[in-house]
Amino acid sequence: MDYGLLGEDVVLCNNASLTLNEDNLIGANAYLWNNSGTDYFYEVTTPGQYFVQATYDNNCILYDTIAVLAAQQFQVDLGSDQTICAGESITLDGTVPLNGVIYSWENGSTDPMLTTDTSGQYILAATLTGCVSRDTIAIEVIALPDLMVGAQSQQCEGDTLHLDVTLPELLTCGPTYRLNHNSI
Repeated sequence: MDYGLLGEDVVLCNNASLTLNEDNLIGANAYLWNNSGTDYFYEVTTPGQYFVQATYDNNCILYDTIAVLAAQQFQVDLGSDQTICAGESITLDGTVPLNGVIYSWENGSTDPMLTTDTSGQYILAATLTGCVSRDTIAIEVIALPDLMVGAQSQQCEGDTLHLDVTLPELLTCGPTYRLNHNSI
């Protein structure tokens, strides 16, 4: 994606049209568009790559290409819903690889990335040339379980003590417990 004579790549949405013109080609004496047109403007009604050759005084020739994307090519994607453990955080990234995208999270942040450690639904809206793409992701924070190994007991040397540490079946996070004590 580039930013040159024709400006930043754009999205064409809602059956709109776009006029590429001399606003960005100020001072050119002659124009040659990809359709062999020579007007100072080009009316775009379909997505695609558009090219212009602008000739200035002293035969200085500048070239530029602009990508005009279809609305369905402009999609913000936060990925699938996520589960994290208490004490962890996750960075949500809705970056769209285009220049000029304006981002807005429901909390007012305008960065394409948001770091959170809180359960909830997170909504990101991305706007480019009047087109808006939104995505929502649910984050669930799982509390770590309290570990209880049973009542205290006294054992004599040589006795066997069985410890049962049962964790919820769906728990995917939390510490790994390992008993390693020479005096037991």
